[in-house]
Amino acid sequence: LRSTGSLDCWGYDSNGQVSDKPSMGTFTTISAGGFHTCALSSAGAISCWGQNNNGRATAPTTGTFTAVTTGSNFSCGLRSSGAVACWGTNIHFSTPASGTFTAISAGHNSAHVCGLRSSGAAVCWGSNTNNQASPPSGSAFTAISAGSNFTCGLTSAGAITCWGRDNHNQRTDAPSSGTFTAISAGSNFACALTNAGAISCWGRDNHQQITNAPSSGTFTAVSAGDTHACAIKSDGTITCWGNTGQGRAPATRSPWRRARRKRGANAPQPRYSVSIACSSALPYSCHEAS
Repeated sequence: LRSTGSLDCWGYDSNGQVSDKPSMGTFTTISAGGFHTCALSSAGAISCWGQNNNGRATAPTTGTFTAVTTGSNFSCGLRSSGAVACWGTNIHFSTPASGTFTAISAGHNSAHVCGLRSSGAAVCWGSNTNNQASPPSGSAFTAISAGSNFTCGLTSAGAITCWGRDNHNQRTDAPSSGTFTAISAGSNFACALTNAGAISCWGRDNHQQITNAPSSGTFTAVSAGDTHACAIKSDGTITCWGNTGQGRAPATRSPWRRARRKRGANAPQPRYSVSIACSSALPYSCHEAS
């Protein structure tokens, strides 16, 4: 998502999730899911493209939204009223939690959704096979990110708490100390941004998405995908690491500005960006472009 609000995507493009992005308009948020992508316009409208099985890319056409998030085969939006609307395959989330929310995040390969109340309380619904939809009680969170059968949140003190599946230590290896400002749960691994702008990743390392994470530099955002991750440095350059197959994690590009989540063609040429999204279901990524 570039500073002008335009979009760029790169990587795996089997269903147009990369090439069919809107060529006009300005956007504020982008989320890459499974074979489909959604973005939120500056007017609060949602646009989705790519595979549309079960209506996963058929966003509501009425009302305004403040956030959008995509799972493997469904999508959800946060209305300006704070209510949640979801569309697509609805086996597990056909009845979103009632009430109002300030943030929302859809999990991948697990059909669960988590949101934050204005009090900071986390509420999750949908598939709960690994307790990924059972957040700890009594905690107040400032951010939440649903991954593949696990979920992580940032407490009001800046600490990390994760729950759900732990087959690759994506829960138990979360940092137990330090203060963090952003978190992103991918497919069996997660990354977070410290208050000093450093990157910390943990969990599955089958494509060096943990060991090849940047060990130096200052970053403003980070996004964990399927087996790759991307981050934006304070100077606007973007860096990706992990599985580079199908262009999902190209070499460092410059300059960009802020990060989000997903399979790939080569990354676009250097321009300033305000957010980035790596798909945690497939090898592609998108960003808002200048």
